[in-house]
Amino acid sequence: MGSQYAFWDDVWIGHTPLRLALPRLHDLSNNKSGLVCDFFKEGDWQLSFRRSLSPQDVVVWEDLMSRLEMVQLNSDTKLGGC
Repeated sequence: MGSQYAFWDDVWIGHTPLRLALPRLHDLSNNKSGLVCDFFKEGDWQLSFRRSLSPQDVVVWEDLMSRLEMVQLNSDTKLGGC
C-alpha cells in the first residue's frame, strides 16, 4: 500500500484525501507529493513542515498522528509495502 499511494492526495486512510481532510497541515508540509512510504521511515511517521506549528495546528497534528498509529504497513515492497 505505502509504495502505491500518495500520502496527501490519495484516499488511503479514512474516506477523504488528507490534503482535503487536513488542509492546513498539507499547506505547511515540505513534501506535498510524496508517497506514504516517503513519510514512514524506520518504523516511524516523519513529516516535516516549513515552519513551526501553531497551537491549533498541533491539535490537528495530534489527530493525524492518532490516525496514523492505527495504520499497519507491509514491509514487503513487492506487495506494495514500505
